[in-house]
Amino acid sequence: MAFVEAPQTLEEVAAVPCQVNGPCLLNVVFGGKTPAVDLRDAEALGYRLAIVPGLLVQCVVGICEEKLAELKAIGRHPAPPKDVTVREMFQRVGAGEWDDLRLRFQPDSPTRKAAE
Repeated sequence: MAFVEAPQTLEEVAAVPCQVNGPCLLNVVFGGKTPAVDLRDAEALGYRLAIVPGLLVQCVVGICEEKLAELKAIGRHPAPPKDVTVREMFQRVGAGEWDDLRLRFQPDSPTRKAAE
C-alpha cells in the first residue's frame, strides 16, 4: 500500500491513485499540508484507506482544556459535553469485558472455587 503523505493540492490528491499500481492510503491531518478532502471523494478517486491520526487526540486535549478552564471559572464540576452516565462511560471503554474476570478471580467466587 502506498502511504500518501502531504500532497499539496486536490489535483495531486487525485493524481496519485492513477499513477500507483496498487492500493493507496491517504494521510489526512487537520491543518496539515494535505488539502481538506471529503473522504467519500478520496474513495471515489481510488484511495483504499484514509487515516486521520490526530483527530481523537486533538479533540480530547481540546475538550480537556475547555473543561478544566470551566472548572476553574465556576469552581464546581462542569457538565460533561455529552450526557453520558458513569456506567455508560465505563461500558464504552470495555469495563463489561472485565466483569467476568473480576468475578472469576474474586476470593469468594463460586466460579473460582469450582476451578480449584
